[in-house]
Amino acid sequence: MPKNLQTMHQRAPQPTCKRCSHPSTSPSRAGQGFFAAMLRKALAPYTPAALHVLPCPTRACQPDLEKAGRGGGRRTCLLRREMEEGRALPSDIMWAAVCCLRHRYLQLKQAMRTQKVVLMVALVLVLFSKLKGRAAFAQTLGDDAICLQGFLSALASKGGGLNSWTSTALKTPCLGASASSLRGVGCNNNRVYSITLNASNLAGTISPSLANCTLLETLDISSNLLEGPIPPNIGNLSYLVSLNLSNNHLHGDIPVELSMCAYLNVIDLHTNQLSGSIPGQLGLLQRLKFFDVSNNKLSGAIPPTLSNTSTGGPRFNVSSFKGNSDLYGYPLPVGSTGGLSIVAIVGIGLASGLVSLIVTFAAACVWLRVTEQGFAAQEGKISQLMAEA
Repeated sequence: MPKNLQTMHQRAPQPTCKRCSHPSTSPSRAGQGFFAAMLRKALAPYTPAALHVLPCPTRACQPDLEKAGRGGGRRTCLLRREMEEGRALPSDIMWAAVCCLRHRYLQLKQAMRTQKVVLMVALVLVLFSKLKGRAAFAQTLGDDAICLQGFLSALASKGGGLNSWTSTALKTPCLGASASSLRGVGCNNNRVYSITLNASNLAGTISPSLANCTLLETLDISSNLLEGPIPPNIGNLSYLVSLNLSNNHLHGDIPVELSMCAYLNVIDLHTNQLSGSIPGQLGLLQRLKFFDVSNNKLSGAIPPTLSNTSTGGPRFNVSSFKGNSDLYGYPLPVGSTGGLSIVAIVGIGLASGLVSLIVTFAAACVWLRVTEQGFAAQEGKISQLMAEA
């Protein structure tokens, strides 16, 4: 046996045999001759010294070695001892190497099977998330389409300014050519974020479907011929920053739901026919910088949350509230008392004084008449008594 092979065998670790209580004395069965030596040299990497370095040590092949030991007519510990001492036949060494390679193959196969399962699960999860994301994206695109289609259908007259709002463009309002063809519609990340159609000669009502544009930040449809109430569900536009509905013919109350739009900086409702009181909840909007409800038919007191009387100065000045005959309170002038002018107040006072004077005079006349009748009765009785006397 070559010296280097013997040295490698001598350095190999000597595991204990758990099946034998005494050393084996079986004679060496190593092959003789040139062919056997060459075969052993070729199989040297698969000797126990090398097998201990492999991920699969020889003892990991215990079941296969036991099977080989029984089939070869010798005990397992004898086969292992012969392999460790370099006395095993080349066929035994080859069998041990095949066993370990088979074991390693099975390990790799199991690992690959596990990795394949993990990969399949990960792939399914990724595909599911992609499909879910696409479904959500398609849903949001559908919401914007419903928003604009509903707004368009509520208009009685488009004034020629919405000719680009075709049915094809409204199906995908912020995708492809539609993103730039829809007049007055601003898009960002494939979503509608602004509708600016001021002075477009639009007539009709404001559709509640505008609430479907869930990422809308700017809504400006001022200076048109719109009528009807302000849809309360506009309060669902949680990202709305600017709302301008001024210079229209809108009527009804100011929706208290606008106070749900926490990002509102601008509320411009001037020059309409809005009635009722101003919701005090609007004064709780911390970002509100501009508020104008002038020239409407509003009534009642201005909410303290909007007048901010506690700080000594108005949050919004007189121009935000003027032109409402039945609106009163700070910061409107002191003379504005429930919308009644000084002349009206004086007239009411004079009229009430005159009525009081007339009533008092009538009561005095009745009293005098009754008193006169009483005196007459007394005089009659006195005259009768004097005549009898």
